[in-house]
Amino acid sequence: MEWQDNLDEELIRNHNRSLFFTALFWDTTGTDGDIATFYFKIPDDAKPGTVYDLGYFFMDTDMFRNADDDLSYEKYTFEHLQGGSITVR
Repeated sequence: MEWQDNLDEELIRNHNRSLFFTALFWDTTGTDGDIATFYFKIPDDAKPGTVYDLGYFFMDTDMFRNADDDLSYEKYTFEHLQGGSITVR
């Protein structure tokens, strides 16, 4: 869902919009697959080749842990997530 209320000052200052995503997994066997699918609406007048950057923003309250509260999951997540982009065709 779109995160609209109580945006962090950095998001406001940089005119960023944000989605909020949360998931809880009880099966920790490490299977592959999709966690989420996002659909973005771009402006109707967007020109081919226009690039919209996507990134991650973390608040100091964000947590990425398994059912055993293993902090190594959080360390891995914050060190390895990468942004991306949407390019208009």
